[in-house]
Amino acid sequence: MNIMLDISLFVIEGNKQQIPTNNMIDKEVDNAIKDIELALPSLKIATYPNGNTYYYQIKDKLKPNIEKRMIFLQNIATELNKQFSKKTREKAIEIILNSAEELGLEKNDIVIMLAMLRVLMKT
Repeated sequence: MNIMLDISLFVIEGNKQQIPTNNMIDKEVDNAIKDIELALPSLKIATYPNGNTYYYQIKDKLKPNIEKRMIFLQNIATELNKQFSKKTREKAIEIILNSAEELGLEKNDIVIMLAMLRVLMKT
């Protein structure tokens, strides 16, 4: 079997509670390669012509939307951290949709869907 692993999502994840810097990405690439080579030495890891610049470009492309999502979650956190009645659900949904619109997030963005799931969850 010929399998190649792309570590892009792993290395741009940002496990320091912030969007990773290029230096952090470099360290994650090194760690991922070392760990994978140790655990699965015959597994090929995808490489790109521009090296780590490829990961930096992905991060830079995603950064504005990630920042909007972070602000969105900070704005609505208090609305999600409670039990809901029919009346409070309607208010919470309105707050979610208004906050999303203010930040320019699409209504089908994953963070909006997750917030709505939390509000509509039965207890």
